[in-house]
Amino acid sequence: MSSLSARDESLARLRRSLELALDQELTRVTTVRATATHLRRTRIQPSQVAPPMAVATVAADGGENHLHLDPIRIQVLRVADSNGVVYFEEFFPLSLEPHEIIRFFLASSELAQWALSELQVTWQDLLPRDEYQKSVLMATLRELMEWASIMKLMATTSQPPVLVVRDGLLRSVTLNRVLFGAMADRLRRYSAETGNYLVGVAKRSAVLNYLSLVIAMDKVLPVGEAAYVTIPPELEAEAAPATYRWAAPRSMGQLLLARLCPSASLVLPIEVPHWYEADTPAILQSLSHDAAVGFPHPGYPLSLVRAHNQASLGGMEMKIIEGLFGSEIRRRDQALASEAAMQALLGKRLTQRTGDEQDA
Repeated sequence: MSSLSARDESLARLRRSLELALDQELTRVTTVRATATHLRRTRIQPSQVAPPMAVATVAADGGENHLHLDPIRIQVLRVADSNGVVYFEEFFPLSLEPHEIIRFFLASSELAQWALSELQVTWQDLLPRDEYQKSVLMATLRELMEWASIMKLMATTSQPPVLVVRDGLLRSVTLNRVLFGAMADRLRRYSAETGNYLVGVAKRSAVLNYLSLVIAMDKVLPVGEAAYVTIPPELEAEAAPATYRWAAPRSMGQLLLARLCPSASLVLPIEVPHWYEADTPAILQSLSHDAAVGFPHPGYPLSLVRAHNQASLGGMEMKIIEGLFGSEIRRRDQALASEAAMQALLGKRLTQRTGDEQDA
């Protein structure tokens, strides 16, 4: 048999296999389209009065960085809001054991101590229970400090009240259920006391990925209209990856998909706490108002853009941090400092950004 005919036969087998696979999978499109017909679109009406000011908190992708001069490894954590308030900014030595990192972390942060006191938990409650939790310890602490900042904002009385926007949905896959449940209870209480609102906005989600084809085909959220649809829990469970479904109890509310501005191409996953069910239209009005001027990302809340800018440790700031790192090394060990300077001359940066985290 010639190589050409063998290749043709191989392609024919692949084509038959693909046909069989598509016979099965194309039925999923029909099924999901049938499900999507039950999604009722709600238009976001322009607000007739000034909506609450949106204040976003971010522990940004650029806010989590490493300082590397092997074997020295230090991580920087920063959480800031869109008004420029920095809630947390610390260096962590990564050679410590989890219990040492947590005690070191709590000793340096009044905000963490306040949050744990409010939640009525101790530092022992943060200790990893298995190898996976140990591997994501710094991500857990980063998330905890972001939630602590949100708690502080929600507990602060301001006139008029504000809409606190979380960078991500109102759920967690790293905080344990007891901690997350206590936090949800406190946030609900703060909201009742101060009148502040809370909402979560993500850039991506498993549900949005799952429905994006159907949303486009059936114009579920057509361009030219600011609107949202409510995602039933059973559809969310169907779309979510198996590794995520176990975290469903750690969710504070109802998942929505929304186009916040008529001209925007973005459709965003949004979570509104279940205790605001009657206030959902007003919350979406405020988000729409915030997103209307979301340059350079039309349709994305401006408050989140500003918070990302405040939390990011990039450009000149990272050069300053690298300089501080080099100066402190030089003060302690001249030979080590000389080696660090040589590494820099060879083009090896002492500062390294960590990868983005995936939204649920």
